[in-house]
Amino acid sequence: MKTATLLPVWLLAFTWCLPPAASLTPRQAAGMVFQQGGAPDYLVSAEAENYSARSPAPSGHAWVADTSYPGYSGSGVMRAMPDSGASNNAGYSADSPRLDFRVNFVTAGVHRVYVRGYAPVGDTDDTVHVGLDGAEVSTSDRIAWSSVGVYEWRRATLDNANATINIPTTGIHTINVWMREDGFVFDKLVLTIDPPSAGPSGAGPGESGQVPDPTPQPGMLQFGAAAYSAGEGAGTATVTVTRTGGSAGSVGVSYSTSNGTAAAGSDYATASGTVTFGDGDAAPKTFTVTLTDDTAAESNETINLTLSGPSGGATLGSPSTGVLTVTDNDSGGATPAPDDDSDEGLCGGTVAVGAGLGWLLAALAAMLLLGVVTK
Repeated sequence: MKTATLLPVWLLAFTWCLPPAASLTPRQAAGMVFQQGGAPDYLVSAEAENYSARSPAPSGHAWVADTSYPGYSGSGVMRAMPDSGASNNAGYSADSPRLDFRVNFVTAGVHRVYVRGYAPVGDTDDTVHVGLDGAEVSTSDRIAWSSVGVYEWRRATLDNANATINIPTTGIHTINVWMREDGFVFDKLVLTIDPPSAGPSGAGPGESGQVPDPTPQPGMLQFGAAAYSAGEGAGTATVTVTRTGGSAGSVGVSYSTSNGTAAAGSDYATASGTVTFGDGDAAPKTFTVTLTDDTAAESNETINLTLSGPSGGATLGSPSTGVLTVTDNDSGGATPAPDDDSDEGLCGGTVAVGAGLGWLLAALAAMLLLGVVTK
């Protein structure tokens, strides 16, 4: 395990102002599964970004698409975020974010598990769990990396054993990948029955083909967007819930509102209820939040939105939380509070950029002054 290296302040100033990573759209279409190859290898190969389902953790951690680590084998990677030093060693099936990969297996038995990953720092972001059909598997959890800052194929676990999964029957099974340590970069997954000395190298084998899923899926339920906005005078705001990854059976999910900076009763009416989808129905559904049009001059205010308790076999997708911003329509109001966008950071606007440049110039000036004094 490795020790993190601290960057000097002036270098961090440049790092903070790097452009954000590009977004990715998973390619595994609804109703499709990966097809295992035949003898002798019986290979399954899946790019991390081509998951069939993604579930966030109760803590707010989630697998997030990323392209800021060059050298990935497909169109990008999935990274467990936020990188706050969290680690789930036990009970991770309930507490960690999860990626699912549905596979049509043509052979049962013990399969070797290989994961291509990247540890940006090491020690706190270099392990991951792999499981089967939503269950923790002790022979394939706690897969660990030995190098920092490079892509590496690994199957060794912290139990000093190589990772394996026993596929009990042929047919459709779901391979799960859970976060153990946040910050870990997951690039590719391979399962195979092969000679003990064999294993993937470089970018690994090409991705397995996909075939129609013979097992209908109920799908995932999530908000259509993470952020909504409505004018105070509109009277109501409309929020959308979507169903993806399948439409089999009748499913539902509960929704609720809670106070952000807006207060229930005076700024809006509390909303709660259930959104339902019928069998075969994947059309977006909506619910409304009633807004209060008062005469007070005030800043824009926010209402928190939450989805919970999916039913009918459906799971929560992402985003399952959101924010509704209510814009004031009364003249002479207070200056609206600046956006608190977490992805803007130091480079979020004119003032922030000025502050960032100020930090950088101050650091450079201090370095130059130190050089003069010590001559």
